[in-house]
Parts: sequence; C-alpha cells; structure tokens
Amino acid sequence: DGLSRTMTHRRGRHRVVLALRLSSLLALKAVTPVQAHDCDGDYEAAREVCRQREDRPRVYIHHEAPLEEFLRGPDTSGALEAYNRILHFGEPHRPCDPEHPNHYLHGDGGILDIFEETNVPLEADFFWFPVWDYALCAATNAPLKPWENVKGVVDNPSCPAYIRALRWLFNQPLWMRSDRRRYLFYHAYQHKLTTTWPRDIAEAMQSVSFLTIEDRRRADRTQREMWCRSITVPYYVEPRWHVPWMLVDQGRKNLAVFGGAVDVACHSKLIPNGCKGYHGAEIRRTLVEVLRSDESCAVVEVNHQSRDQINPGELFAQAYSQSIFCPVAPGDSNSSKRLFSAIASLCIPVIICDRLDLPFQLSVDWASFSVRIPEADFLANPQRLLALLKETRNNSEKLAAMRKALLSSRDMLLWQPRLDESGACAGAGAAVGSELRFMTAHNYTSYECAHDSHWHGRMHS
Repeated sequence: DGLSRTMTHRRGRHRVVLALRLSSLLALKAVTPVQAHDCDGDYEAAREVCRQREDRPRVYIHHEAPLEEFLRGPDTSGALEAYNRILHFGEPHRPCDPEHPNHYLHGDGGILDIFEETNVPLEADFFWFPVWDYALCAATNAPLKPWENVKGVVDNPSCPAYIRALRWLFNQPLWMRSDRRRYLFYHAYQHKLTTTWPRDIAEAMQSVSFLTIEDRRRADRTQREMWCRSITVPYYVEPRWHVPWMLVDQGRKNLAVFGGAVDVACHSKLIPNGCKGYHGAEIRRTLVEVLRSDESCAVVEVNHQSRDQINPGELFAQAYSQSIFCPVAPGDSNSSKRLFSAIASLCIPVIICDRLDLPFQLSVDWASFSVRIPEADFLANPQRLLALLKETRNNSEKLAAMRKALLSSRDMLLWQPRLDESGACAGAGAAVGSELRFMTAHNYTSYECAHDSHWHGRMHS
C-alpha cells in the first residue's frame, strides 16, 4: 500500500528516526536470532578445539608491557581500573554495536584463536603488543569523538598514553633486533598514521604488518609504497546476532532489505584521494527509493544520532533474517559493517560498491555467494536491481547453490571460533592464520603494496 511508519523519539537535541515499510514491519516478527552456541555448536568447545591446531603460527606476546607507566598522567587516577573495565566492555564504554575486532583480540583473548603462544622469542613467527589504543586513550580521559566511543575505536591513535606505549616498545631489545615485518598490529585507519603520529613513531611503524578492516591505501600509490603489508579482516558481529544455520532458507518473506543510515556523507579523511568518485549518499538514497517501491522489500533506516539510544545490530539482524538478499552500499567510506551483519544472518549480500576491499580473497570465493553490481550500472538503471534479484530468487538451483556457498563461507568471516561440517576449526582467526602463513612462506613479497595489481586477484586466478 506504499505506506510507511515513522517512530520518533526525542532525547535532548537528538532525534531518532526508524522508518520501516508497514507491510515489511509485520513480517519482521517471526524470527529472532539465537546466540551462536545454541545452534552453531558450543563456542567455548569450538575454541578449545581450534586452539589445539598444530598449524597455527606462533606468537610472542609482550606481557611485560607496564600498563601503569603508559597510563600515568594528570587526572588519571583509577586509569588502570578503567582500562581493564573498558577491555572487557564494562560500562560506560560498551559500544552498542561494536564494529571492530579490537576488543575481541585484546579483551576476549581472540589473538590466541589465531596464534599458538610461545614464551621463547626465537620460536615466534610473529610478535603481538597486547595494548589496546582505544582503551588507553579512553582510560586516560583523552578527548574522543562520540562515534569513537560508539564503535570502540580511535580515529587518531596518537593520545599521549598510546604514544608512550609505542615508545616503550621501540626501546625493547627484542624490537631492535627483530624483523619489523613480524610485528603485527590491528589499526582500523592505518592509512592515516603517517600524518597523525609523530615522525619517529610513523617511521618505526612503516615496516610492520597490519590487520585492518579496510585497506584504503590500495587506491593511493603513495600510501601503498610507504606501508607495505596488511591483511584485510572482517568487521566484528556479536554472536547473539548470528542466525542459526538451519534458517538459511526458512522464514525469509522479503526479497531484499536495506538496513542503515541514508544521511551518510563522505568522510574525506577515510577515503584515499578525498571524496573524488564517492557516490555513497546517492547510492543509498536511490536504493531506499527502489526498495520502497516494491511490496516484497523492506527498509530499516537508522540515522547516526540514534546509535547511542538503540541497538541497530538487533534491528538489522531481525530484518536480515527475514530477507533473501541484503544490498550493501558505501557508508562514510568504502566499507560497511552491514556486509558482515548480512553474512551473519545468512542473507545473500548484494554489493554496490566498486572500491570495497573484501577480506580473505585468497580463501573465500566471494563470487559464489554474493552479487556485485557496479555503482554506475546501478545508478543508471536502479530498477534493474529488483529484476535481477527476482530472477535469481526464481532460479531455485542457483539460489540453493549460493545459499550453500554462503553457509560454508560464513564460517571464515565471523570471529568466534566454530567447527565446520567436517569438524575442522573455522572462523576469522583461522583464516587470518592461513593468510599469515602464506605471507611468511613467500617472504612477505606478495603483500608488497607497491604492486599495481592486488595479489589476492592473482592468487585466485
């Protein structure tokens, strides 16, 4: 009937707007995501199995790092307690919809889902510095933007506490005598570090290896030549939003659903070469118009100001679990967590983003379970999207194959360890370990960013 329902709530100067098509709102009540361990196997049992793997790379962790020294400073009484509380997502620093795996790697011990720990540096394949930049900055009352607290990440990891921590590391004999490429760090925005860190820090870090959710340097030749090794990893999706595997083809009443903000704007600091070629806002507005024109589709619209008052992860998981396809458009930058929210909900992703850097292209066959539409093609003929999705839905053999591939690939794109159908260890940690082994086996040369073509593409061919 083309009607929409708008619920408005005011809190201070913030306005929360959730827009759902009325016909789709009624369809979203049937399936509620269940915690992963209820239907996907016991998480802790899977973690125990995964940590017995003999093929994990070995890591030396700098447990001797003196946190109290890093946290010292004016007005930092109780900083150590605050750091530990943040590390385990204690209030008031619990993001309502965490995107980054930092808290999983540091606070939940997820680094050992990737590595086997050794106390002998000479036996280590990699070295890990167990200090979370966001937790250090927040615990020492560094000025953080609201969205940084929402996401549990720092845009500019140059607060005094983290700089002290890095300088301590750089003065350690192990750092001085080791191959810097074997030091592994997670930074979401490592492409900005050359301009935000002091020169001595930037120069010391330019030869290390990175985990990141989006390697934005690939479009920037200067950055590629300066920062050479990185592995793109998935965003983090909380286990309680993982849809049970047996619902991959059940209860999906909607053809497609889009979840997210429409009022996005290009974040020039997060996109190489500024905002040239950015069409995120236009794509999202057009996508919402197209989906609202069809009764079989749904829209869950949440603006940026609402994220501290609602849990978008819950809204999106419920919507995605009712839909066959989930279009994914650029956000403030070229990446979006919603790609992985859709995968966690076993909703076939429809990627409308030309410069999205997909993780694990060495081991994940993205084309087998996703649809990719060039931005220009979508904007030139938006209605073609619905025709393509309906054609795919009506081809039962093709749809079944995509769902099977999605179910199989999901095991490698969610962070919590799990066991696949054969009982083997799966999860993003295992996939990171595989890529690290490949990187070291080829003496890091395949990860040199100065190469014009992406090495993943060459390997897949």
